[in-house]
Amino acid sequence: MESQKRQALKLKLIHGTILLTSIILAVTFIMSIYFSAQIGATNGSNNQLKAFKGHYSALLIGNETKFNAALKEGMLQEAVKKEIALEFHVVNDVDQATEIIDMLVRAGVDGIITQGINNPSFLTALKSVTQDKIPLVLLYTDLSTAERDAFVGVNPFEMGNTVANLLISAKPVEGNIVFISQSTSAVSENPASKMHVLGFLDGLEGYINPEKVLLKTSQPTLLSAEGLVSELFTEEQGISAIVCTNETDTIGVAQVVVDLNRVGKTVIIGTGFTKEIAEYIDKGIVYGTVHRNPIGMGTNAISTLINLPNVETHIEMPIEVITKENIDLYRYLIGGKP
Repeated sequence: MESQKRQALKLKLIHGTILLTSIILAVTFIMSIYFSAQIGATNGSNNQLKAFKGHYSALLIGNETKFNAALKEGMLQEAVKKEIALEFHVVNDVDQATEIIDMLVRAGVDGIITQGINNPSFLTALKSVTQDKIPLVLLYTDLSTAERDAFVGVNPFEMGNTVANLLISAKPVEGNIVFISQSTSAVSENPASKMHVLGFLDGLEGYINPEKVLLKTSQPTLLSAEGLVSELFTEEQGISAIVCTNETDTIGVAQVVVDLNRVGKTVIIGTGFTKEIAEYIDKGIVYGTVHRNPIGMGTNAISTLINLPNVETHIEMPIEVITKENIDLYRYLIGGKP
């Protein structure tokens, strides 16, 4: 009887030891997993910090919100691929832009992307960038007087020519044609806008009397173009067509044409491609638009900047025409199905 009790006690001790050992092993296993995860996370964080191969800045000027957003999207896509840090600055005022360029030069960034603006102070700031050996790429608009290392954008003369051909194909009725540029200065003071207009007039030659073209300048707000066009219609200048050179003006002018019951009487040629513009094209309110491929422009700008000087230093993006006839081919750009 006594030996049976001892045997039972021995079995209990053995089972207890096995259970305790199992618990210790389980806890040790869990702890090893935890610390491995922590080390992996730490290493991942350190690797991420070490992955940046340079610190660059992009400065966008103007109020073309959707266009600037697409430029940023393209630049960010390429920045992620190239493993670089990219900082954005967006301003409406050239004076602010000049201050930011000066700040970036003092900070010693590895490269700068911005636009060509014909302003003495801004041009001086750009000169300081190249003097400090900081790579500089001008995006969308170029300036022959600006010191820069490369340009990625569109040819404004070619763009004006393309718009003229699109207008001719729309066959507007006899009347005045309003050409609206968006600028903080007069067209005559803005080289890019001036070349845009010259390309447009060149394309109209032999088809439409250039004296019928009214050159107007809008400010970078949605209401600016709306007020301008409403006033022109009120003055009854026999407007047969309106050409807009950015997304904001295209949408604003289209709304005025609808409000004043001018659909079918006034041709609208737009610039840019957004969901709103696509809807206006589908409804026949906007005849067609020119697409500047801002995402492609942004990716090319980053690629060019980080590979200087061993790359092409003047890249002109193709200008595409979108009308009701081919719009389905471009719906993917605005999140739709082709």
